[in-house]
Amino acid sequence: MSIVKLDVTPNLRGGWNVRFSDRSAGLSVDTLDAALDVARHFAEDSHPCELVVRDAYHRVVQHRFIDGEESGHSAPSSGVPVSA
Repeated sequence: MSIVKLDVTPNLRGGWNVRFSDRSAGLSVDTLDAALDVARHFAEDSHPCELVVRDAYHRVVQHRFIDGEESGHSAPSSGVPVSA
């Protein structure tokens, strides 16, 4: 089973774009909390996913794995540096 990656990046309108590695189309949401909710719902409905949040300079500011079997519990990944 391959883990689906969700890339969350800021857009020019002050919101956030969410892209799924297994789909060609993504979606836009207004807040980072809404983007994280999308990731949690996706993990609950499908399977675990890898969440990568980037800032406007494409630096990784958050990286975690979300496992739907743990009621939306998310845990930071190990061994992956997070830049500020």
